[in-house]
Amino acid sequence: MNWIRIAVLPFTSLALLCALTPVPAAAQDTEPGWLNVRVIEVKPDRAGEWIELQKEMNAAIKKAGGTGRDIFQVARGDVDTYHIVTLVPKLGANDEPAANPLGEVRFAQWGARVSQCVGRRQVLTLRRIPELSIPAKEGQRPNLVMLTMRTTIAGKDAEYSKYLKDDIVPALKKAKLDAFYVSRVFAGESPYTWIGAGWVDKWSSFDEPHPIIRALGEAEGTKVLQKGGAIIARAQNVLLRYRADLSVHP
Repeated sequence: MNWIRIAVLPFTSLALLCALTPVPAAAQDTEPGWLNVRVIEVKPDRAGEWIELQKEMNAAIKKAGGTGRDIFQVARGDVDTYHIVTLVPKLGANDEPAANPLGEVRFAQWGARVSQCVGRRQVLTLRRIPELSIPAKEGQRPNLVMLTMRTTIAGKDAEYSKYLKDDIVPALKKAKLDAFYVSRVFAGESPYTWIGAGWVDKWSSFDEPHPIIRALGEAEGTKVLQKGGAIIARAQNVLLRYRADLSVHP
C-alpha cells in the first residue's frame, strides 16, 4: 500500500492531513496567526509574462523590506495554477494595508498587466493551528507539498479536531515527517474545511508506504486512516511544487 493509493480514496484517508502554510521562520511556527492564500489560474500563453511580473514584484518587496510570500505551482492537474501564500499575524492588518512596494502608479500598470495574464482566481483566509502542526527545521524549504482539503460533516468539527490530535499527528511524528501544518478556513470556502500541506522531499517518497502505515503498521495504520471516513463529507488532494525562484523572504 503506497501513498498514491491511499491519497486517491476520498473520505477514507487523509493522505497528509495537514494545512496550507507558507514557509515561516521557525519562531513563527508555534504562534497562532492567519494565512492569506490566493489561488491563481494563469493563462497558458501568458505564463512567461506572469512569472516575470511576479519577479518584478518580489524585487520591490525585497527592496522595501516588506512581508515575504511563498508561491507554489500545481504539479499535476491544472499545472498553470499557482498558490500565493502570505502570513498575517492579525486580521486587523487588513484595516490599514501596507503601502504597495511598487508605488501607486507603477502598481496600477503592473496590476493591469497581471489581470491580462490571469483567468480565474480565489482568495482564502485561513486560521493557523500550531498545536496540530509539526514545524519544519529553521531555514528548511519544501520541494513538493501535498495539499489537502477536508470538509467535515456539520457538527463533527470537535470530533475531527480530536481525531487529528489523538490519531493523525502522533502517527506522523512517529513517522518523522519533515513538516506538517494544520489550519482552517475562515473565509473564502466552507467554514467546515480544514486545509493543509505536508512536505515531501522527492517523488520516490510516494513509492514508499504511507507515513501512517510506516509508523503504525499495515493493520493499525489502515484503521486510523479509515476512521476519518465517518467525519469527512468532502475530500480533495492537490500536489504542489514549491517555487523558490518566485518566492521572496526579505
